[in-house]
Formats: sequence, structure tokens, C-alpha cells
Amino acid sequence: MPNGIARINAPTNTRLAPDGVDTRVDVDVAVIDTGIDFTHEDFRNAVDGTSRILAIWDQGLSGTGTEAIVGADNSELAPAFTYGVVCDRAQITAETCAHKDTNGHGTHVASIAAGNLGVAPKADILVVNSIGTDGGNVIDAFQWVVAMAAKAGKPVSVNNSWGGHSGPHDGSDAASLAIDGYATLPGVVMMVAAGNEGEMKLHASGTGTSTFSFTPKNPAIKINVWYDADDIPTKGFASRPGWHAGDSPMATHIGEKSDPSLTAPDTRPANQVWAE
Repeated sequence: MPNGIARINAPTNTRLAPDGVDTRVDVDVAVIDTGIDFTHEDFRNAVDGTSRILAIWDQGLSGTGTEAIVGADNSELAPAFTYGVVCDRAQITAETCAHKDTNGHGTHVASIAAGNLGVAPKADILVVNSIGTDGGNVIDAFQWVVAMAAKAGKPVSVNNSWGGHSGPHDGSDAASLAIDGYATLPGVVMMVAAGNEGEMKLHASGTGTSTFSFTPKNPAIKINVWYDADDIPTKGFASRPGWHAGDSPMATHIGEKSDPSLTAPDTRPANQVWAE
């Protein structure tokens, strides 16, 4: 089975100009996802059995957090984050790290990007479990992996194979702005997933009094509403009468506003929400 750039047919792609070299590259690959199965042989050096993973930061574990990262000139590259647990290469090699990828998605994408049979089989790997935990913060993760690579004097490719449905989807949310900012730094490449849901009907819009129907897929439903500052709904946003926060579906009121008339008996279907 081919590995390296041959794994993605890069040598035969006439639009690229690869050098064809698949030996050690002085670059880090960072994977911000659900973590990694660091015990898997795909992430170990074949010669001595040591781990190719430079460090793991599990943001969901209870611990003392990270240390501040300082550059060669004693400038602070990243502050000390006071949450999560960091494992270094020695702990990872000895398999004494408490981290576990309980989802598997992070291991999957890390293997494609930088496993021994992946695209960059000789790169060092940095991992942050940020997506697989409720306490995760991807912006902190960006700063940490970029700082770790800068301290080592190496460029870094940061893989972000994740997405979400909250926010305006216009590039103005905090995570999008952070990705744009870090992508302008020398030696930093930010890789972002295109998504798997392009054909799904996930969004709706309307003016005046608008009603949106949906089919529940999970026990709990979260609805994210965006509107211009000049267009604040006069009667708020509510689900079918009788539903309350914590019920399924969940009722959400913009600015804690609600219309008492919405609590009266209503004949609208149970899978509708509306705003006025």
C-alpha cells in the first residue's frame, strides 16, 4: 500500500509540483479533533517503537492544564491554560497518558494526515482533544499547537476536520476569525473541512411572521437564530405551546421575550417553530 504523497496520487497530478521526497520532513502536523489512539502502531516509529506524537492536550480531562510556551527569545508564544491534561512524548510512548479517543474520528483523520501509511508519514504529530469534549476550546487549541511548533522551530499544518451549525456562517464568528488570523502567519497552514451536509436542509429564513417545520432527529433539539440588530423580533421566538426549556423540542426565547398568547391552545403541528 502506498504512503506519503503517493497515497493521494500527488506525483501524477499535473496541477501540482511535488518534489517526490517521502523521507523525514521538518514539519509538525496538528490534529484538533476528538483525540487519538496513541497506542496504535500507525503512530509509532518502526525502528525504535517510540511514538511519533510529540504531545497531546486533552481539554476534557481534569488536570492542571498546560504550561506557558516560551520561544528562544523568551517571548511568550502561548499562555498557560488552566484546564485539561497534557501528555508528552515519553508518557505517550510508555502508554501512561490518561487520554482516550472515545469517538475515533480524531484517530481516523490523524492516520490519513500523518500516520505511517498516511500523507506525511515522517512528520511529528500534535493532538488536541477539543471537539470530543464539552469543555473544549478550539481557539485555545490553535494557539497551543502553533506555539508548540514555533518553539520547535518548525512549520505546522493544522487539521480541522470538524464543523457546526451554530453561528452566522459568514466568517464573522470567533473560530472563523481565528482561523483566518493564524493562516496569515508564516509557517502555518490551517486546513478546514468542507463538510458532509451540503445537500441537507439545515437552514431557514423568513420575514414578518414566519413558521419553519422540521423533523426531529434526536431527543433534544437546538435552534440557533441570527438576525440584524434592527430586526429584533417583536414577539420573540418560541416553539409549540406547552414546550419549555429542557423539553424536547427545546423552546428558546430571544432576549427572554415571549408572547403570552403563544401559551393558548394551538393547532399548529408539533414539529414547528415560529417567530414574529
